[in-house]
Amino acid sequence: METRGILSAPAVVTIVAVGLAVVAYLTVRSRLVGRDFGVLVGARVVALLLLWFALLEPTRVFTREVRIPSQVALLLDRSQSMAIEDMAEADGPSPRWAAARAAMSTMSARLADRFQVREYVFDAQARPPRPDATDTPDGHATDVGGAIATAIRDARGAPLSGVVVFSDGAQNVGAASPPSEYDAPVFTVGVGQPDAGSDLVVSSLDIGETLLAGETARVKATVIVRGYAGRQFTVALTKGAELVDAAQVQAVGDEHVEELEFDVTPEEAGSYRYAVEMSPLADELTASNNRAGRSVQVLPSRTRVLLAWGGPSHEFGFLRRALRRVPSVDLTIAMPAMPDVRRDALSAPARAGRYPVDGAWVDVPDDANDPDSFDVVVIGDLSVNMLSPEQVDWLEQFVETRGGGIAWCAGERWLGRRLGTRGVEALLPVDVPAAGARLSSGEFAPALTRQGRSHAVTQLAQTQAENDLLWRQMPLWSRQYGDLTAKPGSATLVGAAGRPGPLVVYHRVGAGKSLLIATDAMWKWALAEAAGGAAARALLYERFWAQTVRWLATPPDTRQVRIELPAAEVDTGASTEITVRVFSAGYVPEPDAVVRVTLTAPTGEAASVPVIAAPGDAGAYRAMLRLPREGEFQLEAEATARGVPLGRDTAALSVQTPSLEYRRPARNDALLAAIAQASGGRYVSVEEAGSVVPLLRESDLTREVRERRALWNTPALLIAVAALLGSEWWLRKRRGLV
Repeated sequence: METRGILSAPAVVTIVAVGLAVVAYLTVRSRLVGRDFGVLVGARVVALLLLWFALLEPTRVFTREVRIPSQVALLLDRSQSMAIEDMAEADGPSPRWAAARAAMSTMSARLADRFQVREYVFDAQARPPRPDATDTPDGHATDVGGAIATAIRDARGAPLSGVVVFSDGAQNVGAASPPSEYDAPVFTVGVGQPDAGSDLVVSSLDIGETLLAGETARVKATVIVRGYAGRQFTVALTKGAELVDAAQVQAVGDEHVEELEFDVTPEEAGSYRYAVEMSPLADELTASNNRAGRSVQVLPSRTRVLLAWGGPSHEFGFLRRALRRVPSVDLTIAMPAMPDVRRDALSAPARAGRYPVDGAWVDVPDDANDPDSFDVVVIGDLSVNMLSPEQVDWLEQFVETRGGGIAWCAGERWLGRRLGTRGVEALLPVDVPAAGARLSSGEFAPALTRQGRSHAVTQLAQTQAENDLLWRQMPLWSRQYGDLTAKPGSATLVGAAGRPGPLVVYHRVGAGKSLLIATDAMWKWALAEAAGGAAARALLYERFWAQTVRWLATPPDTRQVRIELPAAEVDTGASTEITVRVFSAGYVPEPDAVVRVTLTAPTGEAASVPVIAAPGDAGAYRAMLRLPREGEFQLEAEATARGVPLGRDTAALSVQTPSLEYRRPARNDALLAAIAQASGGRYVSVEEAGSVVPLLRESDLTREVRERRALWNTPALLIAVAALLGSEWWLRKRRGLV
């Protein structure tokens, strides 16, 4: 038993109270007769002792054994390959999903009286099933190993008798092979046919994101023919509904893989969708993988880019190399008139050294009446007053009147000091402090803003999910120029995680666009790619600058209502958020607009889409779409403000089934068997799923739990104290002591 201590403050108070009670009754003893004195003193003392007992808070401590039941985790694959109908039933083939879900439901009922059963559904990630049983096989990837790891981790130290996985084993993300050991036996239940049957697959399509009108480009595609040995098939390249080219494939063997090449020469600028497809056959496993498409932007001509830099630097060297590798760019390099820099730049050591410089240096244009020399200007690290007044006038005319695009790259000569030129400051999308921007060193991660997630400059991947992942895995940057304040109407695309201020920000200036990059260490990104690895193959630094130049060269959008899509293509069944930006007549973001969005399906069926205002992003309105079928969907947005129409916009959204889940749709017996063997479990087919139940052994744990029970906190104690004090008062009243 535990107490607060016998000689604690309550004990001292009780002793004093008892003493006072005895002394008080001794003073009136002469008025008491018989046993009254002893009864009154005893009642008072006992009541005080009971209160003292309660104030000590006595607690009984004891231990007891608690049984922790064994757990079994049931995992159901909900990826798209589980929708393939190759399970033989009396009334015809049924989907893998239906057979797996029925088998898991039966097993769960049989295990419920012996185990605590936890159920999951998984694709690329595992989660509990929806309570309304509305889960469908629409996941876009499969990670069997990751789902098993989630189930084991969720056990949180409780005894786990086993993990049962219902899947076709179509692992396409995560680890390609099972780990060498597991913390619990894993029983794998294979669903689907062990062979792929007959199937036509367009597994890949490689075409540039941008093409030039009038120039020939190469399109590459890979097709797989399974189960049609000796037969010939036609593979068509289409642009929308137009047939561009076709090739014949002669299947050799049960699984024939062939790489094809097509040449395309787009004649007009615009946005087009190219696709490679094979006509579906009635007896093939699935027709969902017979087609692969890509949206392509065709530019009208080559983009004339002027790269003007304050002097040789790492950033200049990597940027020049990146722009020279962009096929659509005609690059001109310029350096302002600085004899010391030019002398160093043209010296033999410079030409042969770290920063090779050719002889094509020209001055920045200075004729304000001829702003058409270039389409895009990229200026980096200009020192104070390096530009002449005439050159500043030319830049103002180039951006504000001609509608050109300009990109400013930070540097110590420039943003690190006061700019000193009023015209230059007016073009910038930020306000620079009088003493110049503050340079913050140290590594940091670039972070996309909400607007940056859907902007053309920062879209480095086909889908928004892939793009978000690329930016999260981006090499760390360093050297941010801070204390910059974005001007009203500007838009920040990239910030620095954990730091204030923009990294990539732009705004409209007259008829043109001006973008600022507030770091001079982006070259480390390119350096990391050059060092090797998957990022090097992606050439993301080059892609970033190619898209920046392309966006700057495109005339600004003057529409007051504009639909922004995260990508031109989305996967079937995926949730996609679109943004509608609304501007007033003065092109100021309109926060009080009424926006209506209509979605028209390929069948012609139109439906209204709910729209909400985006918090913290004035003039932005967002809608969530879930597109369950393939095809071209049309979006239309209309906006009004205070009863005044502001305009409308339309956009096309292409929905396609991703080929990842259908690239190898056969049941992967090898992977499922390897997982079971590595964990000490067993691999069975879905027809034999019931044989797993006897193999799951109960492994309940018993643990001693220490419990405490308060002896003082009872109604009986309160009643006793009240009865004693009440009896004392009644007797005192009868003897005339009250």
